[in-house]
Amino acid sequence: NANSINSLDNSVAVNLNEAANSGGTAASASIFALHLSASGAIPVLSASAQLAVPTGSMNPTANNYIVNTFGYSPKNDGQYAYVYQEFSTFASQSFATGEVVTVSVNTSSVDYTKAYSHATTPYIISQDVSGVTKNLFRFHTLSHGNPTNYEFKIGIRDIKPASEVPGSEYGTFTVLVRRVDTSKIPNSVFGQTVQDSDTRPSIVEEFSGVNLDPNSPNYIKRVIGDKDIQIDANGKVILNGDYPNASKHIRVEVDSDVDSGANNSTLVPFGFAKLTSPLPSGVTLPSPSYNVSQSISNEYNKRAFLGYSFDFSTTDNLNYLSPTPDSVTTTVGDKFLLSNCESNGSAI
Repeated sequence: NANSINSLDNSVAVNLNEAANSGGTAASASIFALHLSASGAIPVLSASAQLAVPTGSMNPTANNYIVNTFGYSPKNDGQYAYVYQEFSTFASQSFATGEVVTVSVNTSSVDYTKAYSHATTPYIISQDVSGVTKNLFRFHTLSHGNPTNYEFKIGIRDIKPASEVPGSEYGTFTVLVRRVDTSKIPNSVFGQTVQDSDTRPSIVEEFSGVNLDPNSPNYIKRVIGDKDIQIDANGKVILNGDYPNASKHIRVEVDSDVDSGANNSTLVPFGFAKLTSPLPSGVTLPSPSYNVSQSISNEYNKRAFLGYSFDFSTTDNLNYLSPTPDSVTTTVGDKFLLSNCESNGSAI
């Protein structure tokens, strides 16, 4: 994820009720009182004052749903807090069980004040060999800033093992740079008109037949490029990397074992590593949603991509594209492997 200079430095989660604040029983998630304690100067309020919202709810279908009360914008007039992230799909599923759902307090200071940076994918990993997967490569955007988190996505297709590539000890694959469907992202800075789906993908770049052989002209780093421009503390421009960027939007970073040829040559891209949590260590989040069946509308379709779900209308996955905090982070969910998926009713 890209970094943002939007600051939530020293922001603190709020007390949901006196019992939860004092370590007692958690409040009902259907209706609770919310108190905001001022840790600094707030207009009209003294530093020790409290704002009380008589009732709130974590049920997305309720009129007093917490998002309806506070909204998403930090510039929301008349409110002294806003909802940074919501996991409405997870919340709806929790209420749908029919069990009593409770809500409790988790306070944390969050710092997003580090400099602008590029967006980064998790490491693309190999197939499982004797219980071990290897990091192969990952991608970075050439542009910096929070919007880059929501602009492009990477697809890998046409994966061929070495045994199917005549005269080579390495497999091959194709890398796609696709646009993220902005029609599913509220208030996208790119507008709402960019549409992308597996049946009608918005492909901006395609790199076919690349491999992990450092000596090949089709080596992924040689084909896509890995140059990176940085400026040090003295203002000096530093150019890192071995190959010029053939892509207009991304560069690739390969693992050192790939670059040195130390890996088994039969390794091919077969999944990706765990995601970095968009919230600090200690905050437990629901797992991201992955597509594990090669189907569209519950019917087999060979054009369907497996992996991270970009269907933000039925998942909470938009949250995991958020900037990562400056403080210590952790991973969320599990790594993704094609070996845990199925295609046309058969395991891959």
